[in-house]
Amino acid sequence: MLYESTLLKQAVPIRRVYTIHYYEYDSGYEFEGESHDFWELVYVDRGQAEIARGGSACILEQGQAALHAPGVFHTVRATGGLGLNLFVISFDCASDELLRLSDAPFAILSADKQRLSSILSEARQAFVSPMDDAYFKLRRRERAPFAGEQLIALELQALLIHLLRRLDLPQELASANAFPADLASESQLAQAISLMQQNLMEPLGIEDICRQCHISRSKLQRLFRQHTGQGALNYYITLRVEAAKGMMRSRQHSYSEIADALGFGSIHYFSKQFKQVTGMTPTEYSASLRSLTERKSC
Repeated sequence: MLYESTLLKQAVPIRRVYTIHYYEYDSGYEFEGESHDFWELVYVDRGQAEIARGGSACILEQGQAALHAPGVFHTVRATGGLGLNLFVISFDCASDELLRLSDAPFAILSADKQRLSSILSEARQAFVSPMDDAYFKLRRRERAPFAGEQLIALELQALLIHLLRRLDLPQELASANAFPADLASESQLAQAISLMQQNLMEPLGIEDICRQCHISRSKLQRLFRQHTGQGALNYYITLRVEAAKGMMRSRQHSYSEIADALGFGSIHYFSKQFKQVTGMTPTEYSASLRSLTERKSC
């Protein structure tokens, strides 16, 4: 039997990346602007940002993203009196279809955020460069996990394809996966997250959270994985690490004091959890803050 091959179409080919970075800015952050010859995806993970481009401005809320087309001058500044956490990835892509995404901000749903998390996680394992500095070229690690760079490209392609497909769906279908299927689940998830946020200094066990939210452990885990991309415990640890980063930025506490205040038990366990979440040790993170401050003062 004679077989004929089919060449698979690449509708959104990713040729190369320029930056993959996660930034944490204070409430006064303002970037004067730039333009470049590649695409740039900007996602607001925390806070609120005003994006100006092409003579118009718009507000990016937490959970929203914008795509800057090549050659378009753009600026960004923190608004709303809050700190601003941004995930930024810059890349080459020959598809004109992306122009459809560059018109207005768009929501990043739970499945999208999981892809962004995977991109950042793979980048931290594949590259040496600090994830909060756009001016360092990405340098490959000597012993990076197998095919990490290919996974970055595949996750980015999948993200862009699903965002483009969503543009062609009716509004009610496009947002169908943004929230839990029923109001009871939505309420339980929101209650669990609120409980975690209120108990960062005196951490609760997962069983305590289940009991206070009147939810089974299996349902709690399912809701968190479905809508945050990670288990309940990992989400809770991430919240506590974010609180630790805030204390470190204030430069008023030692690592031991931070570990004790947030209930990590020991500085060794704190350092281990911090690196698992951020890809850096507390010392490396503090050094990156000093480097960023020094560049701002130049």
